[in-house]
Amino acid sequence: MDRVLAAFVKEQDPVAYWSVLFAPADKRDALLSLYAFAIEIKRIPAFVSEPTLGEIRMQWWIDGLNGARSAELLSHPVGEALTSACKIYSLPRQPLIDLIEKRIELLYVDASPLPDEAALELFCGRCHATVIHFASIILNDGRMPLTIDAAGHAGMVLGLIEALREDLFLISKSDLVKLAQEHLTRLRSLSTDVPKPLLAAYLPLVIAEPFLERFEKSFNRQQAEPDSWRILWRMMRVSI
Repeated sequence: MDRVLAAFVKEQDPVAYWSVLFAPADKRDALLSLYAFAIEIKRIPAFVSEPTLGEIRMQWWIDGLNGARSAELLSHPVGEALTSACKIYSLPRQPLIDLIEKRIELLYVDASPLPDEAALELFCGRCHATVIHFASIILNDGRMPLTIDAAGHAGMVLGLIEALREDLFLISKSDLVKLAQEHLTRLRSLSTDVPKPLLAAYLPLVIAEPFLERFEKSFNRQQAEPDSWRILWRMMRVSI
């Protein structure tokens, strides 16, 4: 397993890192590259003083993925690993570019209209469902899995949890919790449609139920976060 990618993902998103450990050893680097890419794009706003600077950084990734700066992308450890994963598992570049473009929109969220459910679905789909779907393709040896609906609902849940954690939208937190719980219920109804070899792509969802239950009671992110041991225990239980 790539130590640099593993250390980066473990530091920035431990839940994603732990989920990779339950995947086959030969798939772990590709999964790490996917999660590292999503983390890199998501955290750009924290490193810039104004939205236009963040947009410049994100545009660099877009140019790398569409071929305009492919050599520069290969000089970046995450870019190089992601490029390799895309080639090995035939991952299309456009959904990754769509993810970046949606993150660019979030840079200007204060100037955006209040999102309706359709806008929320677009955000969750591009920023989270895409990652789950691509992880499923990797775990399925580059073949398109029949789990698009499950990935869609899973992406909604994780996206809405991000919105709650980061206070992304001026929407009632109780409404966001309710919507996330609805999609979690729909995801459970599709759980039998997810073959066991693809389960590692869905393991980050183990945080959803305890987080949403705690958040609904306190509306406090810190109090809602599940303990690490509980997350790992739930992952092991699901994987058995």
